[in-house]
Amino acid sequence: MLRAGGLVVPVELDIPAARSLPATPMVSQALAWIVEAFAKGGIQPSLGPRLWAIAREAGLRPLGISCFRVSRVGVMVRLFSGGRGQAD
Repeated sequence: MLRAGGLVVPVELDIPAARSLPATPMVSQALAWIVEAFAKGGIQPSLGPRLWAIAREAGLRPLGISCFRVSRVGVMVRLFSGGRGQAD
């Protein structure tokens, strides 16, 4: 249960967009297995890009969104951040 004024902070990935640089057969196969497992479980593997719309459909008012990626040296890099929820 969420308290009044509490925050929901979902973290979602875009599995089909994942890759390794340089590309390797092992990573490609592992990602294919993950996507297949999600599909067999009835789970959408690319929920991340739709997260804002899903939150709105659930009656939530998103306050903002940030997108990160992990760099080659394991450092999180902010790709973008923005948005303010609008009152309905």
